[in-house]
Amino acid sequence: MDLTADSTSCLKRNLSFNDTLAGPVRHQRNGFTYHPAHQRRKQKMRTQRLVRQLKSVAVLGTALVCLVLFASSLLGEGGVGVSGRDGASEGANTAKARIQETLGLFGNGTSAFLSGEDDGTRFDRAQSPLKGLTHLVVVAGHSVLRYTDASRVEENESWYLEPYMEVPGQAATFVEHIRSGVEEAARDPRAILLFSGGTTKVKAGPMTEAQSYWTVAEKLDWFGHADVRHRAFTENFARDSFENLLFSLCRFAELTSEYPERMAVISYDFKRERFAGVHRRALRYPEARFRFLGSEYPAQNLERASEGERKVREKFESDPYGVHGELKQKLYARDPFVQGARYTNSCPEIQPLMRHSGRQIFAGTLPWDKHHVERGGR
Repeated sequence: MDLTADSTSCLKRNLSFNDTLAGPVRHQRNGFTYHPAHQRRKQKMRTQRLVRQLKSVAVLGTALVCLVLFASSLLGEGGVGVSGRDGASEGANTAKARIQETLGLFGNGTSAFLSGEDDGTRFDRAQSPLKGLTHLVVVAGHSVLRYTDASRVEENESWYLEPYMEVPGQAATFVEHIRSGVEEAARDPRAILLFSGGTTKVKAGPMTEAQSYWTVAEKLDWFGHADVRHRAFTENFARDSFENLLFSLCRFAELTSEYPERMAVISYDFKRERFAGVHRRALRYPEARFRFLGSEYPAQNLERASEGERKVREKFESDPYGVHGELKQKLYARDPFVQGARYTNSCPEIQPLMRHSGRQIFAGTLPWDKHHVERGGR
């Protein structure tokens, strides 16, 4: 029996069978059979790997170029024309000064922040940038800006308005509130101006009422009080008038590490009792240290607005913290982007108040209690 002939015949039959399943064998290399399909897959994998590597190189290269340009822009102003270590030092000082200006730091114990010395926490109120300021001015927001053209901010078409707000002169009242807030803060160099209001309009996208008011003040050059700009901030989560006050108190503590010694609130005059009465009592904020600055509402709709205000005020009188029934539903309706209630960690002193859902006035200790102020505590 010729074993070699039989083996060769068997191999030919196997190759013929495999060829019918997988296609013709094109070539052999080093004693191994290669199929075209295998080659195509390998080539595709090599190409994909090469593309990924090229993309990675491009991204890293772009990041490096941007980093170099950014560093040059920070150090360039102070280092141009000055050589050696003095030039580098001056450039670094200029960069630090620009950071200070941007953040509104006024040399009040923030050296640890600028030097990078911290305890690793994500939010440290000890590094609050505005220590020493004691007066809070709150402008309660009512709408979101549609256009940023400074010449049109007093026109209703420039704002996202609810149907009941579509009355002549409505937008002008927003600008008047902003002006009043800026002027009130300008009178006291120890005052912080807070525009308060969240993302309440789904049509407006994630733009907040507070950001809208700040933008208007910026477009109108702060009504001639440019110094207020560095003391003007936003509170971007309030969904109703009670949260305008509660959240602004916490936001003030974030900025200064203390709670305000006095507080002024700006809104419509027909809402005076709601803010200065119902909400202030719910917060137990001292009446002697609370001011309400009211403005006129468009006369065409004043009677209707006053009647609506009476109904809302009655609801808050029976539900001071606005967490039941229609008032709670309104919170959800005014939170289309589901931001929720924030400040749950940054102000531990008032967490019991924030969690209070009873219909009775909160009885726990608060930072602005009279005896705390007399002792100098928070």
